[in-house]
Amino acid sequence: MRGASAAFVILAVATACDSPTSPSADLSGTWDFTFSALGQASCPGEPELVAGCAGSGRLVLGRTTPQVAATHSFRASCQSCRGAFDYGVTEQPLATARLTRGTFQFALAGCHFAAEASEPAQRVAGAVVCTMSDGAGPDVRGDWSMSRR
Repeated sequence: MRGASAAFVILAVATACDSPTSPSADLSGTWDFTFSALGQASCPGEPELVAGCAGSGRLVLGRTTPQVAATHSFRASCQSCRGAFDYGVTEQPLATARLTRGTFQFALAGCHFAAEASEPAQRVAGAVVCTMSDGAGPDVRGDWSMSRR
């Protein structure tokens, strides 16, 4: 019986740690973020041109579980092999923000952001993947981070 009790405790702990409702970091508040994603090769016929995106902005996160209530402001520029384009918004809802099992994710301007967040969360950093809006070339990958204001 002792072995069965130990197995039950281990199973209960493992299940709780993997639960979608398990505790996540408290990310509520105002954050400044930056990102940069660059292609791995230059554009055909233009060796000095490399596709990529970079930008910065602010996230204001309210309730962070189960769904994140968020607004955002940002400016970003992207360069593809066909041309350049700029994005920017001021104080708009960010409906794509999610915090699941300690992973914070959101999408904006053709870029998908993901990072692991743990307590105490004063800075969060992760990976970003951007898709060129003109379909010219492969996705570009890079890093992003956000810091509490």
